[in-house]
Amino acid sequence: MKTVSVILKGNIQKVGYRAKIIDIASRLGINGEIENHNDMSVRIIAQSSDEDKIKEFVRQVNIKNTLIRVDNVSVEPLDTDKIYTDFKKVVKAKETDERLDSAVDHLKKLIEVTKEGVGYSKQSAEYSKQSVEYSKQSVELTKQNLELTKYGIDENKKGFSSITKEIREGNDKLSGKLDVIHKDLSVNLKSFHHDTVVRFDIVDAKYGLIAKNMEKIFYEMKEERIETRKTMKELIGAVLKVAEKK
Repeated sequence: MKTVSVILKGNIQKVGYRAKIIDIASRLGINGEIENHNDMSVRIIAQSSDEDKIKEFVRQVNIKNTLIRVDNVSVEPLDTDKIYTDFKKVVKAKETDERLDSAVDHLKKLIEVTKEGVGYSKQSAEYSKQSVEYSKQSVELTKQNLELTKYGIDENKKGFSSITKEIREGNDKLSGKLDVIHKDLSVNLKSFHHDTVVRFDIVDAKYGLIAKNMEKIFYEMKEERIETRKTMKELIGAVLKVAEKK
């Protein structure tokens, strides 16, 4: 059975170092004990029938992480007849009192952290309430926006209705004026036609062909007037349809 004494120095007390060593010893099947010394060093007695496991154990106890820092490892063979059946932590009476004091300090810190956590929870709840309130305001603004949009659509409809009405009224007025113009034009054309025919009748013997052509011209002018009136009505109708669609 091989037994060694390991002395370690560094930042290795009150940082959970011994708990780590107990876990390593358990995994490797190492028996023995670990103890804190007053000079802030740690002593380990490691015992095993497998020398390779002892070497691996010594290699793994040299820990360096955020909390634990081993600066020096000293290993010496230990001549003893004592057989260790497990691996345990040796705790002195004074150390127990220190650990109780440390536990009280940790408990106080935990209480403070808990209070802060409660404070944060209250703030979080307040933020949640504010967020809900903002959401309600956002919904209300959305409703108002929809109302304004609806109002705008109604106003546009009214506007288009007004425009349509004005166009229709203008159309009626224009149609009336066109009727007057067409009537006057018809009378004037008939008078002109009559006078022209009478005058050309005088010279019909010599210029009968001119009279015939004038009749044709008057007929074409009448047809063109009818076609112009029809085109104007179609144009006005198209404008009214566009206005109603908008």
